[in-house]
Amino acid sequence: AVVSTQSGHYGRGTEPGKGFLKYSDGKNSYIDVSMAHCGFIDTPVIVSSLHGSSHHWHATGGSAIYTPTRDSFRNYVYHKDGSYGLVRNMMWYIQYVAVGYIC
Repeated sequence: AVVSTQSGHYGRGTEPGKGFLKYSDGKNSYIDVSMAHCGFIDTPVIVSSLHGSSHHWHATGGSAIYTPTRDSFRNYVYHKDGSYGLVRNMMWYIQYVAVGYIC
């Protein structure tokens, strides 16, 4: 018999104020979050959240997962005033929990 093990990867995230790229509209942003170090064998279930020191409470997209794979996912972050400038100033970052098979 083969026994599969699930692994939760908790409390991981991106560095505050870093890693966000400018979206094609020139004022909002997105970030590719790496999970390659987790060792998932298939795409895990992912829950993410946008954190920071200020203004992230009225941004959208921090919990929307795009293009998930076993190694990464993407978040697009929109703010009515443009999120790209706020990312560094307000130290925004993505925190996530991923649960999936590792063997």
